[in-house]
Amino acid sequence: MSASLLAPTNTESELHRLLEHARDVSRLGDSSSEMARTAEDQLFRVLKVSNLSDISGVDTLRWIDMSLKGAPTCCIERPLTISTMRSRMKHLNAKCARAGLPRLFGPEAWRHFDAVAREYGVPPTPKRAATDPVMRTLLGPIDEARLRDVQLRAVALFGRATRQRGVEFLGLDCADIRDHELGVIVRFTFAKNHQDGEPDYIEIPYHEDPSLCPVRALRTWQQRGGITSGWVFRSFARGTGERITDRRLRTRTARQNLKDLAVRAGLDPAEFGLHSLRRGGITEAVLRGETPQELRRHSRHESDLGWMGYVDPAALRDYLYERGLSLGY
Repeated sequence: MSASLLAPTNTESELHRLLEHARDVSRLGDSSSEMARTAEDQLFRVLKVSNLSDISGVDTLRWIDMSLKGAPTCCIERPLTISTMRSRMKHLNAKCARAGLPRLFGPEAWRHFDAVAREYGVPPTPKRAATDPVMRTLLGPIDEARLRDVQLRAVALFGRATRQRGVEFLGLDCADIRDHELGVIVRFTFAKNHQDGEPDYIEIPYHEDPSLCPVRALRTWQQRGGITSGWVFRSFARGTGERITDRRLRTRTARQNLKDLAVRAGLDPAEFGLHSLRRGGITEAVLRGETPQELRRHSRHESDLGWMGYVDPAALRDYLYERGLSLGY
């Protein structure tokens, strides 16, 4: 790295300050998302103007490293999480690419960051699979007279039936769902791991138990909410009212609604999230005897190792135990 890049001490100090500012505003929640984006834009401008845009990113990672270690030089009480920092690094790389500049974080920087993440990161806790017995308990407190609960039931049952990530099934448009004699056919145009691929079409059949049927729950929500076009799942206006907006239901809001429902059902909210739906859907499919090819196609995994990681061993053991069988351990 040339000395000229590190010469302007005030620029380096400004870069440090903006990094800390980005960390600060990212902790404030939904209302500060615009502030966080502004902080990133400011940081990018400093990088561009000060000719720091062609660094490998290792110097920037010094400050990230210090933050993750909780060094006293940081001006914040709680450092940013690994996943959020990784997301911000990707955004900054994208900004550099759009401006025709070299990426700030190259292979060497990512290797350093991964090493830091392994040392200081906390591995995610697997969520409890929402299998049929768990889903019946979870949906027990649902009040059909409340429109919010009607949507929550549809999110839980339909999301589980799609076996997709929350960001994928919550982003469905009414035009993506069409009726079929055995249920509905859903078109997915977005996937986290292949965002520019061809659309995928997945069949969602009726469930033999009407109380767990994703198709009936979806149609009830659409009829009660008057949803005929646009986003399928919508946000409600602030407050306790039942007024539906035109905005898409956010992943964070859906996750919190599911956790609140778990509390109402007397379950541990820490065990539940949108991934509970995906795990439950894949586990139930395994118990029904779907082939690996069917499982891979429906969950849109590229290999069998992908969907295998979502199968709940406890649910599988219980299923085999009821039939006098064993997993062998």
